[in-house]
Amino acid sequence: MYYSSSGKDRAGGQYRRVELDELLRTSDAVSIHSPLNAKTRGLIGKAELEKMKDSAYLFNMGRGAIVDECALADALNENRLAGAGMDVFSAEPLPADHCYRKVVDKSKLFLTPHIGWASVEARRRLVAMMVDNINQYIASRSGDRSRAEK
Repeated sequence: MYYSSSGKDRAGGQYRRVELDELLRTSDAVSIHSPLNAKTRGLIGKAELEKMKDSAYLFNMGRGAIVDECALADALNENRLAGAGMDVFSAEPLPADHCYRKVVDKSKLFLTPHIGWASVEARRRLVAMMVDNINQYIASRSGDRSRAEK
C-alpha cells in the first residue's frame, strides 16, 4: 500500500492507495520516495511519528526536509520507533550539532550520503539502460542516413 501526497494513483491499481494516517498506523516499514514540495515539506513530524508502531522502521530516500529530523531523533531515543534509515538530510553535509548525532543507540539509525540507490544491481541496470539508449540513438541515425541516400 502507499500514500500519494498528490492524490494521484501512481501504482496503476497494483497497490492500494491509503491515507497517510492508515499507512503510518499499519505499516511495519515506511519508505519515502517523494520530491520536496509544499505538500511534502514537514510531512512526517512528531504527530505522524507517534502514529507509527514502536516496532516500525522509517526510511527517507526522497528529500531531507520531508521528515522532521529532530522529531525522528527524539522518537528513536524514546523507543517509539525500532529504527530509521536516512539517505537524505535537510542540510548536507550533516552539521556537527545535528539531531541525528544525538541519537543514543546508534544501531537504530543508518545514514547514507544519498547513495542508497547505488546498489550493484541498480548500477548494472543503469549502465544497461544507457547502452540501450545509445544503441537506439545510433540505430535511429543509421535509419536517417539510409533514407537520405534514397
